[in-house]
Amino acid sequence: MSYDARWALQYFYPHPDLKFRDFFVQYYKELERQHITVDIVNPGSDLTKYKAVIVPLIYLMDRKMAENIVKYVEQGGTLVYTARSGAKDENSSMVPTTLTPEIAGMLGIEIEESFALPPEAESAVEMDNGARYSISKWVNTARVLAEYCDGWYRQKTAITCNDFGKGKAYYIGTIPEGRFISEVITGIVKNAGVTPLLEAPAEIQACRRTDGKKDIVFVMNASEQRRLLNLGCEYSDVLNGKEVKGELELEPYGVYILKKR
Repeated sequence: MSYDARWALQYFYPHPDLKFRDFFVQYYKELERQHITVDIVNPGSDLTKYKAVIVPLIYLMDRKMAENIVKYVEQGGTLVYTARSGAKDENSSMVPTTLTPEIAGMLGIEIEESFALPPEAESAVEMDNGARYSISKWVNTARVLAEYCDGWYRQKTAITCNDFGKGKAYYIGTIPEGRFISEVITGIVKNAGVTPLLEAPAEIQACRRTDGKKDIVFVMNASEQRRLLNLGCEYSDVLNGKEVKGELELEPYGVYILKKR
């Protein structure tokens, strides 16, 4: 999360529909929906404790931030780097190249051209497995996990993956639909070794707190219907001390605080 990037996009936006908060929340909500626990951190903070890191439209990026991100991948992290991240420096001045040398080297790409699509434009990308996803707002043509399907940029590279140091860096060169995030981005995160906290319906919200020895899991049913939750292991109910295992039925808007046994 970068408030500098958010404010910079409010002051000068490269596309009328490209808003930092909307883009950020789209990624966050999909991961949360699949019960993948997410921390929100500053891009300059220590990233090494995370198996996967997503850089969502960090429009402004100083050299220290870039070096911190590169270091994270080099030491074994999995990174998802999105379009227009690092397009400007900390003073909101355009960088001489579309990607700074540090980031370009990490991603293993060069960007030949970058431009905004008209709001009414429709286009798509095709993955190397044949899956297609619609895109909008932004196109980058780079030197392959996916290629563009339409326009003069047809068959140009849209999404890349590069092994760098001990880690892996993905570049998403466009603004894809939500289904892409739910199927591809969460797949990348899971391949990095991140496991969902619980197997549960999307309406169940779950959060874990730990001191490294004991886990406390907060679960809430955010719907008007009863929902079943498969716990997978034994817990005790912090509120009443009773043992809880197997399936847990949550009443509408019901809340449980569970301690792993």
